[in-house]
Amino acid sequence: ILDRLDYLQENDLFREHAALVNHALAELKERGLTIGANIHTPTFWPCLFVKLPSGFSADAVCAQMTGLCRAVDAKHYYRPLGDKDAMPTAWKVFESHVCLPLHFNMTDADVDYMVAALCGIISKNTLGISM
Repeated sequence: ILDRLDYLQENDLFREHAALVNHALAELKERGLTIGANIHTPTFWPCLFVKLPSGFSADAVCAQMTGLCRAVDAKHYYRPLGDKDAMPTAWKVFESHVCLPLHFNMTDADVDYMVAALCGIISKNTLGISM
């Protein structure tokens, strides 16, 4: 990104990305989900750092998202550098959040699909339906 800042600025892509971020935040909020950080626009967000409902495993959700017919590249953010005893909070965040892609080539429809897919996985697992 840093080597392309002039291109991003000249083409007003920061404003477009901020609009996409705001759309994504509204979709998440409408469905009862939140992001795991207090970040405000305008800024560049490389992903949506989504906090999962209590009891959900980020590993399981990521696997289910990438296994969809129209796969979503859901991932962990960063693996903590220390062990669980030394860094319990970092591990708690690691295990309870997923990163969903959010880039300049995405549309509102892409975000809608991704959030709906995540909510579908959460809903099916809440109801005890195996995938």
